[in-house]
Amino acid sequence: MKFQKVNLFCLLILFSLETALSETIDLNVFDFENKPLKYSHLVILNIHNDSVIEKYEINKNGMIKVNFSKVGFYRLRITGINHKATTFPIYFKGENKIIKLEIKLEPIYFKSIPQKIPVIGNFNHWNFDKPLFFEKKSDKLFILKFENKNQLDKLQYQIVIDDTIKGEFSQRSVNGLVADQFYLDAGNEDYVSEIKVRNKDIIEIELDISKYPKIKIPPQVVFKDPEYQEFYRTFESIKVLRKEIEVEKVKLEKEHNTITSLFDKLTLKKVKGIYSNHLKKLEDLFNKSNNIMSKKLIAIEYIFYSSHLIALKMQPFVKILSNIELNQKFIKKLLNTIEPNSPLWGYYEFYNQPVKGITSILLYINDNIFHKYLNDLVLTNPIKEVQIDALETAIEICFDIKKDKQNGNYFLQILSSNFPNSEAAKIAEDKYGNKGKVRVGSKLTDFEFSLISPQNDIKKTTLVQFQNKKYLLLDFWATWCKPCIAEFPYLKEAYNNFKNKNFEILSISFDEDPHKVINFISKKNFPWHFAIETNGFNSKIAKNLEIFAIPFTVLLSPDGTVVAKGGELRGNRLIETLKKHLK
Repeated sequence: MKFQKVNLFCLLILFSLETALSETIDLNVFDFENKPLKYSHLVILNIHNDSVIEKYEINKNGMIKVNFSKVGFYRLRITGINHKATTFPIYFKGENKIIKLEIKLEPIYFKSIPQKIPVIGNFNHWNFDKPLFFEKKSDKLFILKFENKNQLDKLQYQIVIDDTIKGEFSQRSVNGLVADQFYLDAGNEDYVSEIKVRNKDIIEIELDISKYPKIKIPPQVVFKDPEYQEFYRTFESIKVLRKEIEVEKVKLEKEHNTITSLFDKLTLKKVKGIYSNHLKKLEDLFNKSNNIMSKKLIAIEYIFYSSHLIALKMQPFVKILSNIELNQKFIKKLLNTIEPNSPLWGYYEFYNQPVKGITSILLYINDNIFHKYLNDLVLTNPIKEVQIDALETAIEICFDIKKDKQNGNYFLQILSSNFPNSEAAKIAEDKYGNKGKVRVGSKLTDFEFSLISPQNDIKKTTLVQFQNKKYLLLDFWATWCKPCIAEFPYLKEAYNNFKNKNFEILSISFDEDPHKVINFISKKNFPWHFAIETNGFNSKIAKNLEIFAIPFTVLLSPDGTVVAKGGELRGNRLIETLKKHLK
């Protein structure tokens, strides 16, 4: 009874702690005239993609309070009718605090009076290529008029405007002014206008563009907490610096607009100068900041642009840039600021795959600290896409540029082992899979291993003796390897389906403790054979077969020839692969 009371007391404490880990977003949103918006939303997004964590409608007074209990980096997006959404990063530390902020959204505007305005909607299946048009009747009034051929009960529509997204010209669809109601579109960024049109043979809508401002009015974001305000200011400063470098690059392209001049000595010196100047500004910004979260953001940007220089230097034809040297001491400082498992390496929207940049730098610089960081990144980053992008980049650089087959195979095995069903793994295996010692069409060198008998005795044998002219699926695994254990149901299905077709499975564990393996398999009662190699990745087997990651699977024909390997022997693909060979 006392034990139960203690447990209840602990649960109450845990509940209190869990409650205390909730931060409150206290938000006020206004239009460009400092008035509350009729329709607006607060959307909390993942840092690495556009998936929605939470979505809330803001009240008619432009106010909302939201409790958020997750910790880490996310993105806030504030939307409002007749305005562009504003999106920016934010972090939550799991503290019992209120994050107060006020936002004034950027209105939609027309730079000049158009001749006609495209419109899409449910009448044309939202097709940008086949819009209808608001036709100009005067400098401020436009009319959309068309026959209701589809007998729509409700017309849903958006007008199409010119915009700049990530520094590039684009078109976006936004709500029209006339509507019975508005709702967020699928992208959770702009609104759809909806009008009841039942029993109407002709649909006619007016658009008065005089209600839009005639100049661009940028958004304003103000945090009451100085720490969060500095983080947001850092975000904006990086955007300004990025715009400056893009302007310089465009200017340079106009000056040297031929392919031959692109790689002449003068042009490349200017390219180097543009990037070096940008990096110096970022270094100054980093050193002036006292906010660790701001420093992480700057670190990502610095490494992202440093990788541009590395990308140029890695090209075999750009010998002119051989004198490019990165500030390795400063980059080490940055790596101490942002951890390899930081979700910022997957920062979506603001960056274009920053993890590919850090991967190229970490491989380019021959330093154990850099190589360890890359290894930790591909193994521990919580975002699957980050790991895959880093591995994909590392594989290409190792094989194609550095001609480093050993490390190329190391990263390829991690990709194939941890993400066997990914498109990246399939492409990499097809392109590089036969560049290691274990190749389809080759024969494995005979090796010795310790076989575990059904009575849990351990005896030495060799591959040739054990295989005995059967098809053999070699499966290297360990009890601590979750992806390995996840494959066991598929191995069991394969064994049951093909055990009478001259087929055997041998799972060789890389555990250091044989008793742990014996205890594990005796509880599960698996029907196939098990063995152990206590030296794991340091064993002769691992070195001879170049095993750098597990699970590592190979299918041998009765004469010992490798007929399949890697991802095609994982998950649901295993049965299909065996069907091809065991007929």
